[in-house]
Amino acid sequence: MEWLEALAIILTTIGIRFLIPIILTIGIVYFLRQLDARWQAEAKELTLLPASAFEGPRCYEVNGCSPEQMEKCPVPTQSQPCWQVFRNAKNGRLQERCLSCKQFTQAPVPAGIYRLST
Repeated sequence: MEWLEALAIILTTIGIRFLIPIILTIGIVYFLRQLDARWQAEAKELTLLPASAFEGPRCYEVNGCSPEQMEKCPVPTQSQPCWQVFRNAKNGRLQERCLSCKQFTQAPVPAGIYRLST
């Protein structure tokens, strides 16, 4: 019966040495997957509205541009507000004239752009 006791000790040692870390690893993986799923659901709620969601008066209407000026300007053919059309293509910055423009400063911030789930 000594060999049975020795076998039980060996199996217990193997169980402690290998099975417990494996079970803990499976538990941690499960927890992290649940956490990741929650974070992904929160990220879906952080939706940015497209720039075409702007529904204010157009700059050429406010500024009273002539038909000749409108032919040369890219804004009337775009669905975006004028400051989005004139953004710098290299770095995405607004032009200086847009920052002080009445059209830009009085434009409403789209609802939901910074909405966080609580």
